[in-house]
Formats: sequence, structure tokens, C-alpha cells
Amino acid sequence: MKKYKICKFILILMLIIILLFPLFIHTKIVASTVRKRLFKASTVASGTTGTCNWILDSDGLLLIEPSNGISGTMGSDAPDLLSNPTTGFYIYRDQVKSIRFGSTVYAPSTPYSLFSTPMFGYFSNLESFDSTNFNTQNMKSFSYCFYQCKKLSTINISHFNTENATDMSSMFDYCQALTELDLSNFNTQKVTNMSEMFYSCDALT
Repeated sequence: MKKYKICKFILILMLIIILLFPLFIHTKIVASTVRKRLFKASTVASGTTGTCNWILDSDGLLLIEPSNGISGTMGSDAPDLLSNPTTGFYIYRDQVKSIRFGSTVYAPSTPYSLFSTPMFGYFSNLESFDSTNFNTQNMKSFSYCFYQCKKLSTINISHFNTENATDMSSMFDYCQALTELDLSNFNTQKVTNMSEMFYSCDALT
């Protein structure tokens, strides 16, 4: 009777594996196809930040995605832009034209400042930013988030969670190419500092 039960269990387990295996393969193929579509160009550089990987291609696309393929958090090891501006993908910030996120990427909760920013300040050639899959629920400060992104013309921040934010100062400071922003989902209940949030956004209508 025991042997019969063991054999029955093994058969059921094998059946489950056989049924789920094509789904697993299909998922890997889809992920691979998406990656190939995103990266038709060659890879310029790659690395890690926190529990995420990042890849920059020769078209200027920076993709940040979880190392485990499900969810991850960006590192808070921000460069000092005065004395040590060469941390992670920040070395290549002048080559970045667009930014996307794969799966669920959490922003670090560490407060940001003008000279130490783990976000995307000083990305002078950044043209588009897609916040889909970028979770900002832990962020308390959005200060200088897109500072000096002078070529940024397309930015989807409808997915930004700002319920814990207290500081949005200079968030879009010198984003001179921006013509419109959808802030309809922004929660500013806890924000105490919005100084120069849209300073020098000359094209913003």
C-alpha cells in the first residue's frame, strides 16, 4: 500500500511538471524576445545596483530590472557628483537617452540631495523616462530627481507613488524641454518643500 501511494505521488508530480514545463519555456521565450526587441543595439555597459541589474545599449537605452526577474530594489550607494561621480551607471549618464524598468523595481528610501543623487539628476541627454514598473512608495524625497535633464521631453510619471514624500524641491529643475506633466496621481499631503520644483521649465505649458 505504501509503495502504491509513493508511485501515485511520483506519477502526479511528473504529470504536473509535464503540464507546467511548456508554460515555463514559453515565459522564458517571451522574456528573451522582449529583451531582444529592447536591445537590438549592442551592449555598452552593464552592472548591478542594489538587488537589480542594469544594461545600457548603444542606442542610449538604460534598462533596470530585478536580478531575480520578479522584484528588486535599486541601491542607495549614490555617487558624490563632486568627488566621486563614477558609481554604477552614473559613469555613463551622458550616454543615456531613455530609461525603462523591467518587472518591479523599487526606488531606495534614502533621502537625496544636490550632490549625492541615486536618481537621475544630471542625465543631460535623457529624452524619455517610462516609470512603468518603477515603484516609488518608499521614497521620502524626490528632491533633484530629474535635475538638469535639459533634453527630457517625454516622461511618464503616472505610476509614481508619492504618499510618503516630504520633499520635492528642484524635482524638475532645468527640465527645459518638458512641455507637459501629468501630476494627477501625485499625493502631496506630506510634502513640506516644493521650492524651485519647476524652476526654468521654460517650455512647460
